Amino acid sequence: MKLKAIILVATLLLAMAACSSREQSSQQMPELSSAPSSQHSSAPTPSSSSSAQSGMSESASESGASASDSTPPSSSESSAESKSEPSPPPAATPFRFSASEVLAVYARNYSDYTYSPLEQQAVAQLIPMLLEAGAAAAEDLHTNTEGGFLVVLNDADRTRFSYTLIPTAVRVGTEAHTIPQERYNALLSIANNAIQQSPSYIQWLAFMDPNRLSSVTFYPDGPGNASQIASGNIGRAAALLSTIQVKKGTGNAVDVGSISHEPAAGHVVIQMNFTGDNGTISYSIAIENGVFNIESSDMTFACQYQLLTSTSDLLASLEALSAAG
Repeated sequence: MKLKAIILVATLLLAMAACSSREQSSQQMPELSSAPSSQHSSAPTPSSSSSAQSGMSESASESGASASDSTPPSSSESSAESKSEPSPPPAATPFRFSASEVLAVYARNYSDYTYSPLEQQAVAQLIPMLLEAGAAAAEDLHTNTEGGFLVVLNDADRTRFSYTLIPTAVRVGTEAHTIPQERYNALLSIANNAIQQSPSYIQWLAFMDPNRLSSVTFYPDGPGNASQIASGNIGRAAALLSTIQVKKGTGNAVDVGSISHEPAAGHVVIQMNFTGDNGTISYSIAIENGVFNIESSDMTFACQYQLLTSTSDLLASLEALSAAG
């Protein structure tokens, strides 16, 4: 009986121990299942990686980028784009410019210190011959001067090209381009016809660059009557002065100071200032009894002429330009 009782008690104890073990196991399970979940949330998932790539793709799409946009253009595309942008025209040179660029052409009279304008028909004949001369061999020739031309272009700088005619050659600077005798004779004939038939303008005034003229002051009759050309009319004053006409055959070089350039009664004085590359250059003009004398600060001699233009008409025009400011 004692043995049966002992066995029964042992059985009961074992049963109670088994129940307690199951209860403890059921209480620990949620804690074990939560650990992988927390570790997994810290690592990127395939879906989050896809979302990141998708976001990049959307950004590229929104910005308009594509695979074709990111590749550099082909050489043919680059050349097509470069062809669509016109290149600037080459700078004009004495033997390379268009006849349509020409504003005026003058024949130079070396012995008279004057320029005479060419008519349009003569200009049309002259320009092709000058341009063709540039294709000939260039030599450094120094012989007698028989004529010359001044070509003024209609550009912002009023570019000027000066040509000298020496026997069977056209010289620009120190280079002379030889041409056939027949063509040389034709050029010389055009120059001589203009000198004989067209008005004679004062060399320095016809050659001056109006864009560099900064001021014009004139004294019509004595030191107390100075008048200044209005700044807006300086270009018109330059055009007026450059076309002052003188009597043919009266131009010559004289010593500086041979005529007074001080304002005085009955003595017209005109002073002109130019902005040069190396500073200011000044012209001084004195007119008295029909004699026109001009001096330049950069020249060692003066030029003197007999006026054909009326002095009173010249003064009236200058007065109008000074009052119009």
